[in-house]
Amino acid sequence: SSSNPMEYIQKHLDNLIAGEISNKDVVFVLALTGKCKRKDKKIILCAKHEAGAGKSWILRSIADLYKCHIVSHLTKRSLNYMGKELKGKEILFIKELGQLDQENDAYGNASIKMLSVDDGGLSTTYTIKNEDSGRFETETVITDPITVFTSTTRTNIDAQFVRRYWVFSPDASVEQTIRIEKFKVDLNNQINDVILGKRSFTDYDYSKELLRYVLELIEDREVIIPFYSSVYGILDKTKLRIRGDYDKIKLLLEMYGLLNARNIPSIKLDKKTVYVLTPEKAIEILQLARTFLVYMTKD
Repeated sequence: SSSNPMEYIQKHLDNLIAGEISNKDVVFVLALTGKCKRKDKKIILCAKHEAGAGKSWILRSIADLYKCHIVSHLTKRSLNYMGKELKGKEILFIKELGQLDQENDAYGNASIKMLSVDDGGLSTTYTIKNEDSGRFETETVITDPITVFTSTTRTNIDAQFVRRYWVFSPDASVEQTIRIEKFKVDLNNQINDVILGKRSFTDYDYSKELLRYVLELIEDREVIIPFYSSVYGILDKTKLRIRGDYDKIKLLLEMYGLLNARNIPSIKLDKKTVYVLTPEKAIEILQLARTFLVYMTKD
């Protein structure tokens, strides 16, 4: 109910992830797509950096707040048949992208890009033998679009995949290493205190439970943005890929509208209520996402 719920959420994200101010805030907002029923609201989010930069920690800490299906490794064709495992899940977390962006059949993988909104889900048709008639028939399995978190250490990613995904890079500075050191020291000291009975839980555990509870209160709502020309005008037109980034900006603003549904205007229609994002709220999230968006649009 706060006029700026993100301000309070940030304090708890600080207990889950050291530093990474822009990255963790934007990932938290984008993860709300997992709560949306409409297939065109799903995203693929990829953290890209060399090993040890903290990609998995950021993604896992936020994915854990949702109904999440976590996969360490996918064997050949397994992505084609995951529909049953993903039923009722809000986020699919694949720890390593591997070669899932490749269309080259040499890897034997279904391309993860087919889980994007552009492709409407991954459709697999295969041949089976009818036991009664003895004739061969075909069956089709569909894996619907789902919000996907993944990471990679690769620098060259398939261009068609790049067009469809959100990408960010963790902070690799010395200052961030120092922040992580302090974070781990504090967390381990608190774990010792829990073991010794000096406290009931760590700040990490407390904030994780609180954020899970908050997310349960957030409902899927229809959010409209009445100033598209102003928002789209901020993007650099010299990059061809920004044509796809228009939709990404729109979705980011809509998710921020979900988070702020209690303090933005609404219009009651016959069968539904539509929420209207204000310019002030748009500026709030765009300022938070500035570094994230610059990294993504400049590739």
